[in-house]
Amino acid sequence: MKIQCQIASIITLIFMLLPATGLCMTAIEYYNSGKDHKDQRQYPEAIKAYSSAIAINPEFYQAYYARGNAYKYQKNYPKAIQNYSRALKINPDYYLAYNNRGNTFKKQRQYPEAIQDFTRAIKIKADYHLAYNNRGNTYKAQGKYSLALQDYGKAIEIKPDYSSAYYNRGNCYKALGKYSLAIQGYFRALEIKPTLYQAYDGLGRLYSKCKEKEYRNGTKAIEFSLKAVSIKENANTLDTLAAAYVEDQQYEKAVETYTKAIENSSSRIKKYQESLKEKGYYSGPVNGIKTHQLEQSIKACVRQGSYL
Repeated sequence: MKIQCQIASIITLIFMLLPATGLCMTAIEYYNSGKDHKDQRQYPEAIKAYSSAIAINPEFYQAYYARGNAYKYQKNYPKAIQNYSRALKINPDYYLAYNNRGNTFKKQRQYPEAIQDFTRAIKIKADYHLAYNNRGNTYKAQGKYSLALQDYGKAIEIKPDYSSAYYNRGNCYKALGKYSLAIQGYFRALEIKPTLYQAYDGLGRLYSKCKEKEYRNGTKAIEFSLKAVSIKENANTLDTLAAAYVEDQQYEKAVETYTKAIENSSSRIKKYQESLKEKGYYSGPVNGIKTHQLEQSIKACVRQGSYL
């Protein structure tokens, strides 16, 4: 009986000491666990960990911000915005939350709200190059190219080795028809970051589909497009490579590459269906589903020397 009482006392003492010995996780530990899950792209687990951190410390604004990021990665934009807003309610000077909420608004094409958030981030941190770049992207999406170029220029002024700003400025110049400046932007971006596949893709697209024929060059288009695909093969880079083959009159390779581009991309299939329907090569439904009719339409279009 005495031994049983001693055992019971020891067990009681162990449970009393659990928080002190670290067996009960703190808010910071849950937060760090969430970061680990996020790094492994385990977003539901990350959200659960951040939620546990918030339950322990409801004023933990960094956890709201991190949970917002996890929701954004899941493309649950309303939840992401909700969490960024909660973080900002606790800490109104948290410029990172303004920037990421702005990006989320942009993804939903809520451009005025996005610009407002990027501007707030800049007011809090005047040398925040990311916010300038992101605001520039938003202006560009609205067709406000002059304002976009100003913001890209400011981002580069703050951080001269910011490859993304040079690339985005190149895209802006391309949209304005200033192709020489666009090419310069892409090459400058690649000087800084040789693995920036988007810049290779931009060069490939310009050399293959430029409105001004003097800039078109099938050989160069293929060269840069292949580099983009070698770094990042996806529906976009394959689409550019296919256009490069069309420009170089390598039609069978173009058909093969266009077909590969739609293997795992319903959105790309839908774009091709829409494009081919407009051109009169396709009469089927625009539903993002790959069919034999679509494949035959691609062949017919390309063999006439036309892009999708």
